[in-house]
Amino acid sequence: MSCFLLPSSFCGEIERIMARFWWQKADRKKGIHWCQWQQMCQPKEVGGMGFRSLAKFNVALLAKQGWRILTNPNSLVAQTLKAKYFPNESFLNSRLGNNCSYTWKSIWAAKEVLSDDMCWKVGNGSAISALDDSWIPDFKNARLSSYVNNLCDFKVAELIDESISTFPTDVAVKILHILLAKEAHDDILAWSAGPSGEFTVRSAYKLLHDSETDPSAYALQTNYRNFYKKFWNVRGLGRSLTVKRLKNKLRAINPRILFLLETKLSSKKIELVRLKCGFENGIDIGGIGSRGGLSLG
Repeated sequence: MSCFLLPSSFCGEIERIMARFWWQKADRKKGIHWCQWQQMCQPKEVGGMGFRSLAKFNVALLAKQGWRILTNPNSLVAQTLKAKYFPNESFLNSRLGNNCSYTWKSIWAAKEVLSDDMCWKVGNGSAISALDDSWIPDFKNARLSSYVNNLCDFKVAELIDESISTFPTDVAVKILHILLAKEAHDDILAWSAGPSGEFTVRSAYKLLHDSETDPSAYALQTNYRNFYKKFWNVRGLGRSLTVKRLKNKLRAINPRILFLLETKLSSKKIELVRLKCGFENGIDIGGIGSRGGLSLG
C-alpha cells in the first residue's frame, strides 16, 4: 500500500470482507450490518470505531513517499525518479507524462496532499519562491500568488486594498513576526498539519478524512467529544464491548446516547461508566427484544 495506488474497487472489496467479518455471528453466520462502514471509520472521539478507510490510508502512505523525495533529494530513489520524470523542475511542479511506471503514477497521485499542507521555515530564503511557496505563518491564503492574477504581468497595484487604499497590513505583520536565525542556514521544509513539523501518515490520513466529512452531519458538541474520550479510557471496558459485539457502534442520539449491546454489562462496569462519564441521572438497563439495552442519561 505504501508503493502502489490500489484501485478503489479493490479497496472496497477488502472493506466489505472486513465488514462481514466484524458483523458476523458465531459459526460464521451472516449478521446484520447495523451501520455503514463509513461511520465505523469515524474516529472514536466522534462516535466511530476508528477503522481505517483503505483508499484514504493508501493515499496517505503514498504521500509519505513523496515527502521523502522532497526532504531527501540525494537519496537513490529520489535521484532516479527526478532524472527520469522531472529533471528540470521540482516534485511539486512535476507532470505525470506518458509511458511512466505505475510506481511514479502512484506517488504522483498523492502529490496534492503534500502541496496543500506543506510550508517552509525560512533560513536564508534562497530555496523559497516569494509568490508561489507557502512560507508566511498563519496566512489564510498560504501563498502570495493568491493576490496576483498574472505573475508574468505583476503590478504593485494588485497588492493594494482598494476599499481602504492601503497595502494589506495583515501580510506585512505576519512576515515581520517570522523569527530568523542569527546564523543563516538552509530553508527547511515543514509539515503544517503536525505540531512537530514532520510529516506523519496519521496526520495525512486525518486531513483526507476531514476533507470529506460534513460537520453538520454529526452532533459533535464539546460534551459529546469529552464523553467518547472518557468512555474509551475506562480500563478494560473497550475490550469487553468489542468482544461482546457493541451494536450500532456508538450511535449518538441527541440529547441522549443509546447503546444496543449483544449482552448486558455487569453492574460494576455500568457504575464505572456512570462515574467516569459524569451521568447524574444514572444508567438504566431495559430489554429490547431478545437483546439487552443500555441507556445512558
